[in-house]
Amino acid sequence: MINKFENIISDNISSLNIDAIYENKKPYINKSCEVLSKLMKVKNSGGFRLIGQWKNIFDIKYVVLYSTKEDIYWQDVLDEEIGIYTYYGDNQVAGRELHDTNLGGNVILRESFSYAMSDKISDRIKIPPFFLFEKTDSGDIKFSGLLVLGYKAIDSREWLTALWAKRREGGRFQNYKAIFTILNTDDGSQNNPNSSSIDLRWLEDLKNGKGYESKLAPVS
Repeated sequence: MINKFENIISDNISSLNIDAIYENKKPYINKSCEVLSKLMKVKNSGGFRLIGQWKNIFDIKYVVLYSTKEDIYWQDVLDEEIGIYTYYGDNQVAGRELHDTNLGGNVILRESFSYAMSDKISDRIKIPPFFLFEKTDSGDIKFSGLLVLGYKAIDSREWLTALWAKRREGGRFQNYKAIFTILNTDDGSQNNPNSSSIDLRWLEDLKNGKGYESKLAPVS
C-alpha cells in the first residue's frame, strides 16, 4: 500500500497499516516536503519526534521513532519473525553525557523504561506509545508497527542498557540500546474490532491524555 503526500495533507489517510508506504512530496526540495510530520503531527527532523514535554516534567503523549538505518555503527534492527526491535539512542558525541542530547531521546528512553519496571498502574500509564517508521530505499517512509517496551523472553534488566563506544577520530561516549516488542494489533479497537489498522484519530485522544481508555486505541 502506497499513500500519496497529497492525500496526507488533505486528511484522506485515516489509519496506519503495517508495512504501508507513505510518500514524501515530489520533487523533494526541503523538509517541508517530508510526509512524516504531516502524518503524525510532529516535528520534521530527528530520530525521536514527540508530542509532549520531557524537560523538568515528563509528560509525553506519544513518540515517533524514525530510523534511517544510515549509521553503519548504530544499526537499528527489526526482527519481523519474532517481533523484536532493537533501537539505539541519540547520543553519539564524544565527551557528552549520556542524557545531554538536544532532542531528549535518551531521557525519554530512561524515563519510559523506568516506568516499565514499576508494578504501579499509575506509573505504567505514563509510558507513551512508540510508533516506528523506517526510511525506505526511495527516501519515503514505511510504518513498521506500534511498539511496547521490552520483550518477554529477555530479562527486564537488559531492556535498556548503556553501551560505551569510541569514535574513529577519537573520544569515547555512551549511548543506549533499547529493546522493544512490535505489538500485534490484529484484534483491532473497540471502535473497529478485528482490524489491524491503527485509527489516526487516536492521536487526538493521546494528546488529550485519554489514550489508554480511548475506544480508538488498539485493544492489545
